Amino acid sequence: MLPALLVLLATLAATPVRAGPPPLPVGNFMNPANTTSALTSTYAPYVIGNGDWVQDQYYPGSTGACNAVNNYTWSFTWVWYSDTNPPDNITIKVGQSGTSGALDVWYGTTAPPTTSASCLAQYIFNGTTGDQTLAVAPATYYFFKVTDHDAKNLVALNLRGPLDLGAFANPAPITSLPFTGQIGTDDYVTDDSTDMPPMNASCFMVSGMPFPSYTWSWFAGPSPPSTVNVSVTEAAASGGFDIWASTTPPGPALATPSTAALCLGELMFNGNSGIQTLTPAPNTYYLFKVSDNSAKQNATLQLTGPPPVGSWVNPALVTALPFSGSIGTADYVDDASSDVPTPFPPCFTVNTMNDTYTFMWFSGASPPSQLTVKMDESAANGILDVWSSANPPPTTAATCYDSYTFYGTTEQTLTPSPNTYYYFKASDMGAKLQLNLTLEAPIPVGAFANPANISSIPFFGSINTADYVNDTVGTIPTTGPPCATTSQATDTYTWAWFSGFPAPTYMKLKMAGAFVEGRVTTYTGMDGPPTTNAYCDSVFGFAGNGTTFFAPTDNTYYYFRGHDFDAKNQLNLTLEESPVGSFPNPAPINSLPFSGSIASIFYVKDEAGDMPSPASPCFNIPPMASSFTWTWFRDAGPPSKIKVSVDQPAGINGTLEVWSSQDSPPTTNAACVRENRFTGPSGDIVVDVSGCTTYFFRFSDNGANTTATLHGFDGNSFAYSVAPGAWRQLIGSAGQGFSLRTQYGANSRDPSIAVQRALEFRSGKNTVLVSLTGSASQGWALSATANNQSVVSSVTLPNGADVSVIRFNPPANGVKNRVIVDAGFARLIMSQRWDDNNGMEADFLNFGLTLVGPLKLPVSGILGPSYMNAMRRARSAAGVAAASAARPLSAAGGN
Repeated sequence: MLPALLVLLATLAATPVRAGPPPLPVGNFMNPANTTSALTSTYAPYVIGNGDWVQDQYYPGSTGACNAVNNYTWSFTWVWYSDTNPPDNITIKVGQSGTSGALDVWYGTTAPPTTSASCLAQYIFNGTTGDQTLAVAPATYYFFKVTDHDAKNLVALNLRGPLDLGAFANPAPITSLPFTGQIGTDDYVTDDSTDMPPMNASCFMVSGMPFPSYTWSWFAGPSPPSTVNVSVTEAAASGGFDIWASTTPPGPALATPSTAALCLGELMFNGNSGIQTLTPAPNTYYLFKVSDNSAKQNATLQLTGPPPVGSWVNPALVTALPFSGSIGTADYVDDASSDVPTPFPPCFTVNTMNDTYTFMWFSGASPPSQLTVKMDESAANGILDVWSSANPPPTTAATCYDSYTFYGTTEQTLTPSPNTYYYFKASDMGAKLQLNLTLEAPIPVGAFANPANISSIPFFGSINTADYVNDTVGTIPTTGPPCATTSQATDTYTWAWFSGFPAPTYMKLKMAGAFVEGRVTTYTGMDGPPTTNAYCDSVFGFAGNGTTFFAPTDNTYYYFRGHDFDAKNQLNLTLEESPVGSFPNPAPINSLPFSGSIASIFYVKDEAGDMPSPASPCFNIPPMASSFTWTWFRDAGPPSKIKVSVDQPAGINGTLEVWSSQDSPPTTNAACVRENRFTGPSGDIVVDVSGCTTYFFRFSDNGANTTATLHGFDGNSFAYSVAPGAWRQLIGSAGQGFSLRTQYGANSRDPSIAVQRALEFRSGKNTVLVSLTGSASQGWALSATANNQSVVSSVTLPNGADVSVIRFNPPANGVKNRVIVDAGFARLIMSQRWDDNNGMEADFLNFGLTLVGPLKLPVSGILGPSYMNAMRRARSAAGVAAASAARPLSAAGGN
């Protein structure tokens, strides 16, 4: 056994022993250089030279952002362990002169050697990464792996903990004004020069020197005070403070770029710095850096804004009357006794109290004769002192005007003097509840809140230079089109008129002022003055004079607000009813045929501005001549011509003008179509007409003002040469078993004109016939039959149709006899009118036909094309359902 063992030992002794792998060099990711865990606010530098760089073979790899420091690239890695109670953050910085590179930061919970780590961040540098702050977690390893892309130059990793409060990069915050901050002897901080902005000659003695200092920061916010006073007090040493401004939040970022922070100035002190006034910009950070040249003594920084609004030295301003102002619970102010006048009876209480509030009003050169002062608070008692002074605030040179005690409310009258400042200082005895102050001057007549009243029509009103009023915001309706410009106008005058019930049909409003241009704005509303609950209705301009027309609604207030662009010349307003028959308010012709009569009392006189200027050939009815005007609108359908005539007594001279316009009345934008002059009856006048045009028929008998009648007929739909006794179908539908026919007869006045002497209505097996018999000398009698049986009053036909005969004695609204047929799908009204001129029944029949539903096609007869046009228009507007409610169809024969 022994020899065998010796052989084994000899064999082992003869076998070479292999050494283990050499240890990884320091700086490798698996063997990083250690840093201290106990960081301070000062950078701890870790420097490597050319021979320290290593080539990593083992590390976590290129993941996430950490992709610049690859395997076998020359690099160096440090590690820092955060421990179980680390600071909130650390700051790192890599510095290398002249070359560029990258710093990868990894973290993990496993101690090296390890490749179990995650990428946290990567920083590319060219000379330096700058300060980079990292939030840290407890018990965590942080790896800092740096490369300079194989240049292997000298490089340093700088590592530090959080900056001390008061450092320039970590200033103490100022959260509100006024502010008083104390610096203790142990509070001073020595700033790293790399945390400071670049050298600035204006801030050299404090920010450019390596002395201990302390820095505060204040953010101005979106609405900063107008000014801020800054001062430093230190009794035992001299020094100075710098003021820096930046839109970048405080921190290391203010050190770069060079424009990140701006030096506003440096103020030196020896005991007391005096006051530096700062005008803050919105949303700007201000840094105040204080140093006493290494003495490190107790010092005080103070920041104060303007005096609060409501203090005696900065009272709330009353800029216009009437005024209403509220004091909230947080608005009360404690005035310093040195700021207010010496108490003087009866104003001897409020000036010695805290928690007061002051308003101030300047009376101006022409104050109101009286000023009503109201103060109220529903839950507490209080006192209101009124002081007067020749001086604006701040001043203590004031005289007590009066003092008012209120129990819930008080209302007093003050007689103001010109160019005097009035101070209203209020207190509710420390309760600090809401107080309300109201100041009111008498509202002048002509203001929108106190308009001149138009009590009767017609009305004429005149204003002069001294009558114009400046309405205040809140007393006139909200600005809006079309009144946007006029609502903002100054030097105006307002009249108000209540339309009543029933309101007049049509009104004429006229504004005149010699050589004056201006505007009149009309507002309407349901509320009387004073009110702002009114709506802009219209605006019209005038040059010398102007006229407008409107149709008022019942029980409505109309406000007429005029101005002449601040010229303040005399203006005259006229409001009167515009009569029917005037050119702006013509009598309507709703359908043809038409017959309308006027008596002497209906003639009107159009002013020059109410009608078009005389134009060839319409020269013979000038403005202010007695006349009467009708209007008719020709839509897109037929006729292409109409036939009109005027009946007037024999021997009377008359003139008929025909005007056309694309505008509806009221308008003066019309062209003369023709003029006819005649003696006695005019005879027929044929007028060619165009679609979608308004026509005006203006008649005058040269001031005779006799009774006259205008007749109008469709010039296309009827053959006037038809033989008396001939029948023509007006409208019919074979598929519906329906027809309406008329029989013509010669007109009593003019046998060349054919009129409807009989109407026959057929529906299924039922027939209704209405006819006129007689003569011009004997009169014309109406008879009605239904299925060949005479109808005296009413009858119901077998299919349910009702036939009614109504005879009016005396005639009603110009109608003598009427026959009504209700057939379900149609309603037919046939009328015989009363001829006032001849004192007898008319020799023609008029009818109106209303269809409840559409007829079965085809539809034939004289009115067939009109029916089809109406159907097409109805379908295009609202479909077949609307077509069933088409307007009544009518034929010739009178109205």
